[in-house]
Amino acid sequence: MNLWEIEDEQWLNSLTTTLYSGYLTSKYVLPYMLPNNASKIVNVLSINDSVPLKAASSYCNAKAGLLMLTKVLSLELASCNIQVNAVFPELTLTDRTVGILDADGNVDKSNPVVAAISTKV
Repeated sequence: MNLWEIEDEQWLNSLTTTLYSGYLTSKYVLPYMLPNNASKIVNVLSINDSVPLKAASSYCNAKAGLLMLTKVLSLELASCNIQVNAVFPELTLTDRTVGILDADGNVDKSNPVVAAISTKV
């Protein structure tokens, strides 16, 4: 859905589901992690934290925000021996990724999303 077509509630729902939940989870688990002086936080990102996807501005912005939250927390918590990382799952076939396959059902390596996945590793 294009930006001008998104209802405010849809935009906020995407940010809440992805970014705000990462913030809340980290904030409220840290008081239990800090005394251990050795813990890990792992966030789940996507290629769309840095590669834009047409008609998915709320999703892409939420993932980009979660990526930056992961990086900032990693810096803030390093001295406490708490590692903050992210995983970037491989391509998952969904309605949004259906155009990534070529006519033979193989991954189209010329697709910019596919090219970006290989550079994230």
